[in-house]
Amino acid sequence: MSETAAQEAFENALRKLVSEHVVPCYTWYSTHITWPRVMFRTAGMVVVIGSLSLPAIATSSLPSRNTLLTAVSLAVAILSSLNTFFRWDATWRSRARAGYSLQGLLATWEYGLTAAQRADNPEQAALVATEKLFKDSFALVGSETDEFFANVHWPEAPRTSGA
Repeated sequence: MSETAAQEAFENALRKLVSEHVVPCYTWYSTHITWPRVMFRTAGMVVVIGSLSLPAIATSSLPSRNTLLTAVSLAVAILSSLNTFFRWDATWRSRARAGYSLQGLLATWEYGLTAAQRADNPEQAALVATEKLFKDSFALVGSETDEFFANVHWPEAPRTSGA
């Protein structure tokens, strides 16, 4: 096998490892930002519009005023509580940040592979770039996961002073 063919085979092996272990993480983050964004924006709009409409509903003379007042109040309370518990804004932000960071790490790795072709020891340079990608990407995913679970708490009743 020629030196060029051996180098290409080595690079292909590294690409296979990256596509099996790092690319799925990037794909997961880039495809799991939509629902938290949709839920955050939808809940926010319903809470704002519902809250602003409560005084108008309360003072109206609609025949179904009490039912409508109850429904809107419940919708505002439920969506506010769900948003507080699920933290859709933080989930959206965290997943987007992780996805973009992984995209940057993959691009840096690609650059490293290209630069490795001109190095004195191309295989060693490619290996160093790939090791850095693995280390940084798994540290990023671990950090994002730790951050997510550090902020997950069971809802508690508000504490009142014992006066």
